[in-house]
Amino acid sequence: MMETTGRSGGRAGIPAVRLFGYAFLYLPVLLLAFFSFNESAAGNLPFTGFTFKWYAALFRDYLVLEAFKNSLLVAALTALLATIIGTAAAFPLVRSAIRFKEFLRIGFVLPIMIPGLLIGIALLVFFASMLNLGLSLWTVVVGHVVMTTPFVVLVVSARLVDFNRRLEWAAADLGANPWPPSGT
Repeated sequence: MMETTGRSGGRAGIPAVRLFGYAFLYLPVLLLAFFSFNESAAGNLPFTGFTFKWYAALFRDYLVLEAFKNSLLVAALTALLATIIGTAAAFPLVRSAIRFKEFLRIGFVLPIMIPGLLIGIALLVFFASMLNLGLSLWTVVVGHVVMTTPFVVLVVSARLVDFNRRLEWAAADLGANPWPPSGT
């Protein structure tokens, strides 16, 4: 008796596994959103009534609003600084003839390989003990920039490696100047 096992037999369970994975990830979020409309402060079953009072209380809490503003500020500054620093680091890593380019690339990408907790502790020690700086929103921004810049370096470097240099030459033929302009 010959046993036939095709490739399609192993793939039959993939939609079920995918559905289970999505349910595992998103069902707790949906339940949390559902219970946020419960009148009970405990957020448990039975559902005692539908209310928006928890959301009204949330938007009256100045600590929550201040934390939200701080989060937006940190996110905006981190995105801006990490993009500028990461792009400025990626261009020479890809386009120049630096002798130890691979070691520099590893140095820039190293924070990805180190656990975030260790980087956080090292930054805390660096700011508090070595620089005698008080912890503030700006030290939080610096920590986030340290953590996110390697991702920018990786993404921009990958795009620059595959970038068609003929597009730059065509732009120069059409009158585009290099930036920053040389000789000024």
